[in-house]
Amino acid sequence: MFLNKTLFAHYCRSHFKSDFQKLREIVFENGSNEFTEAFDKVMLSNRLSPYNMFIMSWDDFDGYCSWLFDVLFKLETRIDISKYDRYQKRIFGFMAERLLSVYMQAKGKKRIYYPVIQFVDGKDVKNRSLPGQIFSTLNKKLMFMFNSKPKEYPNL
Repeated sequence: MFLNKTLFAHYCRSHFKSDFQKLREIVFENGSNEFTEAFDKVMLSNRLSPYNMFIMSWDDFDGYCSWLFDVLFKLETRIDISKYDRYQKRIFGFMAERLLSVYMQAKGKKRIYYPVIQFVDGKDVKNRSLPGQIFSTLNKKLMFMFNSKPKEYPNL
């Protein structure tokens, strides 16, 4: 999925900047150049691999999970989510969506993207009429614009 802004700016717009900065600190503390370079490259790109869905070999999966959960467990100790709303409490899933691309970039893994079917109200979005799709998309964007507070965009 291509965004109209960088992954970094997109995250800061939808979530908390300070959480993202802590994530970056942890990746950099782990000290591997391949991951620190990949992190900044991915976060300054506009390609997101959403939904935490992938197919990979067991060895790649094991390596990814070892790295990912090491980062996320460290992050969990540095962030207090007790006052976050239900949506923001999904922080670790949102971060994992971005970290998948970091891992793939750092390891030089090729990615192939396949379409994903999304269901809204029990109906496949692709089977909606064009006006229905446009209305649904516009409605979601308007709700997002008016229900979320813009976050600051820090310098990397």
